[in-house]
Amino acid sequence: MKLLLVEDNPLDARLLREILKDTPHASCQLEHVTRLDMALEGLRQQAFDLVLLDLGLPDSQGAESVRRINQAFPALPIIVLTGLANPEVALEAVQTGAQDYLVKGHFNAELLSRTIRYSIERKRASEELRQLNAVLERRVEERTTEFSESEERLALAIAGTHLGMFDLTLATGEAVATNQHLRLLGLRPPTSTAPVTSTALSQAHHYRQWAERVHPEDLPRLTAERNRCMAAHLPYETEYRVVWPDGSVHWLGMRAMFQYDARDQPQRLLGVCMDITERKRTEELLRFLGQRSVTGDGTDFFQALARYLANCLPMDFVCIDLLEEGHQTARTLAMFDQGQFQDNISYTLKDTPCGNVVGKIICCFPQDVRRLFPHDAVLQRMAAESYLGVTLWSSQCQPIGLIAVIGRQPLTDTRNAESIMHLVAVRAAVEIERMLAEQTLRQSRESALNLMQDAIIARQQAEVAKEELRTLNEELESRVLERTALLKDTVVALELEIFTRQRLEREILEISEREQCRLGQDLHDGLGQELAGTAMLGEVLAKKLQAESHPTAEAADKLTTYIRNTIESTRRIAKGLYPVDLTHCGLLVALKDLANQTTQRSGIHCELQGNDDLPQLDQAVEIHIYRIVQEAIGNAIKHGKPRKILIGSRAENGSHLFSVTDDGVGFVKSAGATGMGLHLMHYRARVIGARISIERPEQGGCQVICLLGG
Repeated sequence: MKLLLVEDNPLDARLLREILKDTPHASCQLEHVTRLDMALEGLRQQAFDLVLLDLGLPDSQGAESVRRINQAFPALPIIVLTGLANPEVALEAVQTGAQDYLVKGHFNAELLSRTIRYSIERKRASEELRQLNAVLERRVEERTTEFSESEERLALAIAGTHLGMFDLTLATGEAVATNQHLRLLGLRPPTSTAPVTSTALSQAHHYRQWAERVHPEDLPRLTAERNRCMAAHLPYETEYRVVWPDGSVHWLGMRAMFQYDARDQPQRLLGVCMDITERKRTEELLRFLGQRSVTGDGTDFFQALARYLANCLPMDFVCIDLLEEGHQTARTLAMFDQGQFQDNISYTLKDTPCGNVVGKIICCFPQDVRRLFPHDAVLQRMAAESYLGVTLWSSQCQPIGLIAVIGRQPLTDTRNAESIMHLVAVRAAVEIERMLAEQTLRQSRESALNLMQDAIIARQQAEVAKEELRTLNEELESRVLERTALLKDTVVALELEIFTRQRLEREILEISEREQCRLGQDLHDGLGQELAGTAMLGEVLAKKLQAESHPTAEAADKLTTYIRNTIESTRRIAKGLYPVDLTHCGLLVALKDLANQTTQRSGIHCELQGNDDLPQLDQAVEIHIYRIVQEAIGNAIKHGKPRKILIGSRAENGSHLFSVTDDGVGFVKSAGATGMGLHLMHYRARVIGARISIERPEQGGCQVICLLGG
């Protein structure tokens, strides 16, 4: 703390320093000046917490010194130091703006310390009040022209938040308040032309009226809290209950400030009140839901919840239902009617307000529910007037139940009631799911016990069956041994038959191959040579006839041409039966020649594609591969109607793949599955250890693949 002493008498200044050493402020910094202008200059250069001011200075006298400091530094507290001869001047200085005064030579350390502390606090409070007043005055000036509109907006806002204001005079107990404040207390405001939502503190009442409305259990606590806050200069914040004339209990939250006079005595209590009944009910509901312990099948929870809702809302009838399959009927889990629990029942939802709830978040009929559902006998019997229902949703967002409350009076506070129902619906849905899970678990346990019993019976039966099976096995083994001996003889005979058949097939194939070669050679060497000689004679004859201009010369020339064509056909047939290139030039040359012959003979483009890295193969293997490719080309021309045929040859993963691919209509399995050509292709592949596969490429057509060595 930093103090400024303005004193022209050195002895008085020294005395004050000595007294200050005996106070709790002994460690504070004290600056001493002897003139008022020096004090003002020092205050401009640095900040001080308090000024100790002598009224008799060389350059200023009396209250004028206080006025000048106050003008320059209005927030700075001042304690006037005066002699016995001029107490009136000291009082005038206090009225001018000083916080207190001390008579020189008549104060001790305790009085000085208290005076400093109280002066600083009073100045702080006074400055806060002054600033508030300044702000208020400024705002009043700015808003004067808009006062009526602003008051209406404020009134609407206060009405929306249930906020009331009051001003209580502590000495007399008399108070003024807004209409809304009196409504919160349950007091009828006096007859007035002011609107109900007016913010004016225009309604007079007495402290006794407030005390009569406070719940008897809360009044002693409120009195004690008020006295404590008033003595400690603390804001008065509390929550309490009031009882309205109709017996209903409402919660109010209050925040107020005490106003003190110059002697630090409390004079007034100014504050606001808000209706917090809904929040309190919500807190109570959350405590209820959090503290309930559920045992058994959950009945205790549902009955407790039904009783709580009947008392909290309040309503005459409460039921908590479990929706049955199809959501057409419901079974009650708890049914509370006029203070008593009824037996649980199942009922149809059709033509009832509960049927209107299912699938919706909430459904409310504040009044006339009997008229809206005339076919609901329960509503008619109860003389029901209001209804509120909420759907209970499972964790998979499916409706599993509902809660319904029914009253014989219209439901006024629907917002609060719906809020409560939303909160309890979540917990109730969890409890229903838990209850259903426990029921499923019990059923599973019962099923498990039944399965165990069945398993024991089955085990016993299995033992009997096992013994019977052992006997049958012995008989079967005996018969199997007998049949095995017969089967072995049959297998040996069958293997011999298969071997003989395979040998004969190979021999037939070899004989066929030799015969084809012989026929090819005979055609080439015999018939071919004879036809060649005939062609030469025909040419000689044609030339002779032409020289003689014989009329048959042209026919002789045509005959020679036909013979040449026949020779060429004979050579092609001979080469097909006996591919000389295969014997002398190798498989790839023979396949290339086969492609050229196919193109010339059929007019369909055929070519060989592949590399020349074909390993050396046995001649018999090469002949079989050549025949497979030849047969595949023949099938493609005959059945596929292609425009192009490709013969492929390539190495693949240590094997060699030969393929014939066409772009025709494709391979029809039923058409060629039983053909002799396809059978021979597979047989030839088996003889040389190859595999034949027929595929349909994505672009269409047919592809025959022979994989050798895979």
